[in-house]
Amino acid sequence: MATKYFKCVTHPFSVSYPSLHKPNTEGNFPSGKYEATALLDANEHAATLDAIKAAVNAAFDDKWPDGNREGKHDPINHLDDGTYKVKFKSKSAPVLQDATGVKLADDIIIGPGDLVRCACNVAAYEGPQSGVTIYLNKVRLIEKRSIGDGLDDFGGPETGFNQVTTEAVTSGINF
Repeated sequence: MATKYFKCVTHPFSVSYPSLHKPNTEGNFPSGKYEATALLDANEHAATLDAIKAAVNAAFDDKWPDGNREGKHDPINHLDDGTYKVKFKSKSAPVLQDATGVKLADDIIIGPGDLVRCACNVAAYEGPQSGVTIYLNKVRLIEKRSIGDGLDDFGGPETGFNQVTTEAVTSGINF
């Protein structure tokens, strides 16, 4: 039976752990895939959660009409604090766009905290581990909130303690 895909488009959310310009090959759990994670609040992101849940439920119901989800991977994780964690991923590089739908320039990096929308396909899969996954097709950068250049996450120097110009004060006590 051919894989059936269900479309899903999110509303804007603040992206977490994005690896959209190159596959995730670092950290504790490198997937080797392009990915983005959404940490969603049930109230604030209700429309996005509804869209994702509808596509995920349709994929489950299409593949397993008996409704048995026991032991199957669900891409929507309900966290202890009441929020939801959803991971979007793909083996192929997603199309990256600005807010108007124009291809994003290569030097603009989507970083953690940037406001994005995702266009995805949701599908069920079978194998040693069966379940549903969310394939990332396009990412639209709505608002650039991160620095994204990797040079200085703090946004430049600050006034205060400076180890180069501050002289050490000795107490006169030898230990």
